[in-house]
Amino acid sequence: MVKNNKKAQSLPLNTIVIAMLVIIVMLVIIVFFVGKFGESNDTINNQKSSNCDISNPVIRSLGYVHAEYSTNTKDNSKCAHHDFSPLSIIPKDENGAVCCVTKQEGTWTND
Repeated sequence: MVKNNKKAQSLPLNTIVIAMLVIIVMLVIIVFFVGKFGESNDTINNQKSSNCDISNPVIRSLGYVHAEYSTNTKDNSKCAHHDFSPLSIIPKDENGAVCCVTKQEGTWTND
């Protein structure tokens, strides 16, 4: 005589329900992170194309207090002031001058 064992039948059903819940949670997490990271990447790309100005959030977030395009008449790829350094994530201007930034307050002297 064969008895119906209901516990044996409920195990696969519980396993399938748990597996479906895990898959749904994983999909929600993936969509959340892909959406947020994609948005952040677009924001950074838009800010990177901004002008060389201290109001640019990328420049401010890096701790710089002053930003300007190079005024070095000999070589626009170098900064005119020795306290400044070129910031390559900001595109050059139409004359090929690089964005020069400093973390120092005050006045600057030419090289």
